Amino acid sequence: MFTASKHLNAFYFLNSNTGFLAGNFGSILKTTNGGGNFVNIFNESNFVANSYSLFQNYPNPFNP
Repeated sequence: MFTASKHLNAFYFLNSNTGFLAGNFGSILKTTNGGGNFVNIFNESNFVANSYSLFQNYPNPFNP
């Protein structure tokens, strides 16, 4: 649900009715009626990965 506490960073409209708003913490909102009603299409999450790993990119395309 859209609340005024979300900080919006960017918007993009496909046409006069359908548009998207992007906010902090991965929030993405969508409208299909020109902005009168927004729906949160991406659930916000506080997920933080426990670990990560990087693998060798072989063959290296930048160093033959």
